[in-house]
Amino acid sequence: MNPGVIRLLAFGCAAFAAIGGCTVIVNPGEAEEDFTLNTSATDVETLRVRWVNGAIVIRVDDAATEITADGVMKVVAASDAEAEDALEDIEIAFETTDAVPSRRTLRFEAPDSSLTKIYSAEVEVVLPAGMDLDIDTVNGPVTVTGNTGVTEIQVTNGTVNVTAQAGDTDVDVTNGEVTVISTAGNVRADVVNGGISITAEPADDGSVVALTNVGDIEIFVPADIAASVDLRGGIGQVSAEWNAFDDVDNITSGAARLQATLNGGGGEVTAETDVGTVELDAITADAA
Repeated sequence: MNPGVIRLLAFGCAAFAAIGGCTVIVNPGEAEEDFTLNTSATDVETLRVRWVNGAIVIRVDDAATEITADGVMKVVAASDAEAEDALEDIEIAFETTDAVPSRRTLRFEAPDSSLTKIYSAEVEVVLPAGMDLDIDTVNGPVTVTGNTGVTEIQVTNGTVNVTAQAGDTDVDVTNGEVTVISTAGNVRADVVNGGISITAEPADDGSVVALTNVGDIEIFVPADIAASVDLRGGIGQVSAEWNAFDDVDNITSGAARLQATLNGGGGEVTAETDVGTVELDAITADAA
């Protein structure tokens, strides 16, 4: 939840205007504080991010020797003074354990947001190339750019945008759109409510999988990809630009389903939505 757009907060037993039996804070107070953290990247193989509310941006810098995190903590409360005091309740830190010395965890901790206070933090993380990412958050968008390791993302409410990815990508979202642009590695996106757009160049035996309950799916893969294709839709059109691929065999079509073998097969391209359209096409200069 974005504190910047919250103008009314329910607040029980307070001396503010009551509307329909529910007390409401009008023009709540806000406070924010910048933070900067860093930790050594030596021998670190995996960065975990454990967040609650707020945008997460992660980018790779080939010259980096540390993992850095810069951002701003925010609180919305009944008054500016109360929000300022509540900033002390937020803890953001890098963690490591002797049990897994090759892993760092960037963690956001605060009391649960309520009708009287809302806690959030936006962060930008810069890390060296070659590190695996494991991101888990509740509310807020996630953006990852240029990662060369495995990227795993779990979001309850928020969009996911992964670009210039050169490792496997695995995304799970409850509510939100997913966009992945990958130059290497397998891609999997599983969404409950939201569309999926994937541009990917997996290995010959790799896979591209897009699954959503409600939302449109579009997939762009190389014209010479060797893969078995299975596209399924419920309510919505399913289409594939077969002429865009080098070699296509075994085309079958049924009720809201298309299957085919591209360039002899070997890998997998699978897409399924219950409500929405499914489109498959080859990568072009515009789509890349």
